[in-house]
Amino acid sequence: MKPEKRMTTILLGFVLSLSLLLGACASQAPESIPSGPRAWVGAPRDGSELPPGDVRVLCHAFAREGVAPVELLVNGGFAGRSVNAQDSEATYVDAEMGFQATQGGSYALQCRTTDWEGATGISEPVTVMVSGQVRLTIEETPAVTEQPTAASETEATATFTRVPAATSTTVPVDTATSTVVPTSTPTGTATTVPPPRIVSFDVSRSQITAGDCVTLSWRVEDFPTEIYLNGQGLANNPGSTDKCPQETTTYTLVARGPGGEDSASRTVEVTQPLEDTEGPEIENVSHSPSTAYCSQNHTVEISASVTDPSGVGSVRLYCEASGDGVNEPKKECGSFSRSGGNNWVITYDPDPLGHCPAMTMPVDVRYWIRAADSSPGGNVYEWGPGSFVVNF
Repeated sequence: MKPEKRMTTILLGFVLSLSLLLGACASQAPESIPSGPRAWVGAPRDGSELPPGDVRVLCHAFAREGVAPVELLVNGGFAGRSVNAQDSEATYVDAEMGFQATQGGSYALQCRTTDWEGATGISEPVTVMVSGQVRLTIEETPAVTEQPTAASETEATATFTRVPAATSTTVPVDTATSTVVPTSTPTGTATTVPPPRIVSFDVSRSQITAGDCVTLSWRVEDFPTEIYLNGQGLANNPGSTDKCPQETTTYTLVARGPGGEDSASRTVEVTQPLEDTEGPEIENVSHSPSTAYCSQNHTVEISASVTDPSGVGSVRLYCEASGDGVNEPKKECGSFSRSGGNNWVITYDPDPLGHCPAMTMPVDVRYWIRAADSSPGGNVYEWGPGSFVVNF
């Protein structure tokens, strides 16, 4: 074969191979990178052998929405929690936690983290052996600067409250140390995730009269996912609400979470008000001026404070006049109007009532105030008399 033809054949083969390679690469879908929270075990390494006693575990956590708590799971059970309480904006956190391995055997270690939106990610298990013969020094892995990719995601319903961002680097504090037995021990039981705790559930008054109200207040810890008051969902924790029961009522608060639930009850005893058999109270009676002049069309304003537990139904003025050319019996002279709050007022005009004297001699007017309440019996009370003068 001629050199020119050989070179052409080699070139065509190279182009064909390159086309097949590019086609194969193009047919592969790009690997998706999880966007939720991720956690992984930094130390000890998978397959490590450890002595019995305190086992320290280094967890790494990453979350775009900020790392909230980081938890240690041993043999599938809760063994410790480290809460990010300094910088809620931190997307990467290192947390060292521990547990007590009291017996030899195999222990499966996992790290779990939750972001401030409530989403959760859990690591692949790392298995260590506790033999009592080999000691391992935990090696801290360097902080990552890129987004981790190896972690599984789970959904979470817990909600957390962000704290203001701190200016210093977040240093999580180990908040729990547990004793865990190995999976190879038949009698061992791993610690489960703790249920929510109702720290306080208070009522402002335990005994009231029908028509009065009380305030219920509560606070729940350990990441509750649902809180109910007598079956009604509550949005705030801690929180409070006002209730006005008409009969004795028991209020039950229920808090639920991944580890179970907690409940507490408070009873408010309601007594019915006594039957109202008395009329309203009439106080602070006054009138102005003390003399009304018919020739000047002067009037007298009379006011009083009237109250009753059943409410005030009506307030009326009764009066009688005696003097020059006038001598009349007691009669109704008009109705009061409410002027605000418990105050009632009426304007007395002597002319329409025939109390203006025919001559220049003054007329004495005595008056009474009669009030009825709004109870079914319509109880009545009368105050008086008061008096003023009507002159020509």
